[in-house]
Amino acid sequence: HLKFTSDNKYLVTASSQGNYIAIWDVFTGKLLNKFIMASFKTLDVSNDSKYIASSNWDELYLYKFSTFDVINNEPIEEIIYPNPTTGLVNIEINLPLHSILTATIADLSGRFLGELYKNEARDGKNNIQLNLQNYPNGTYFITMNAMNYKNQFKVIINR
Repeated sequence: HLKFTSDNKYLVTASSQGNYIAIWDVFTGKLLNKFIMASFKTLDVSNDSKYIASSNWDELYLYKFSTFDVINNEPIEEIIYPNPTTGLVNIEINLPLHSILTATIADLSGRFLGELYKNEARDGKNNIQLNLQNYPNGTYFITMNAMNYKNQFKVIINR
């Protein structure tokens, strides 16, 4: 994994075994900091170069760029309302990094029915509204995907 900061002053690298992150000064080529951690799968740097995010299969870790202090390793929280819904559902999601956020819908058997939402989401609080008015009454699964994040939840349509 290789990521340059947005100002191109630093390069953030991760070992091929996924057990450490290193920060390099691009101008001097010197290693500035190396952090050994549990295995991880993905790595990214925030647009403002203040944070580094990594994730393994189940958890997301957010670090201060300068110190590697852990900011948050709790699951990302969502607020979904109303549920049951008559057709419109609101979702509030707090993301640690700017990324593309998608929402898809599936029926109870897991059959994919379509993509409901795809747009850029900023780091921090995001509010989206999904229109489910074209779907008949019933129970559905909404899957939310963003960088280092995936969650599925049940929505009931009842008119």
